[in-house]
Amino acid sequence: MDAKTFDDFIAAFNAHDLDRLLTFFADDAVYSSHSGTEPMGTVFTGRAAIRTALATRFSKSPDGQIVMTSPAIINGDDGASEWYFEFRDEQHRLGRVYGCDIFKFRGNKILVKNVYGKSQTPS
Repeated sequence: MDAKTFDDFIAAFNAHDLDRLLTFFADDAVYSSHSGTEPMGTVFTGRAAIRTALATRFSKSPDGQIVMTSPAIINGDDGASEWYFEFRDEQHRLGRVYGCDIFKFRGNKILVKNVYGKSQTPS
């Protein structure tokens, strides 16, 4: 993955463009969310499962945006990014999830996206 492709991935996420967003994931990609009943959050395997997870995220946060707090670090097939996700909840209160992602890439595709986060209660 190169920096330009990574920036395009973030732009697709912020546009909530599922079709474009999924082109950045390998067919057998694994996405571990920052929350869920499992110790590492809910794990979604494959593009279809990832699509469902992201569609749910976008429906719950239709104005949600990722703001990168520093440039992504990309080193061969490994990567990391630091960000916050800003959104409004059902009562239109501003909320943020601060986090980082640990990536494994295969060429210009995301093979693993492992999300770690801290949530701020909307106010």
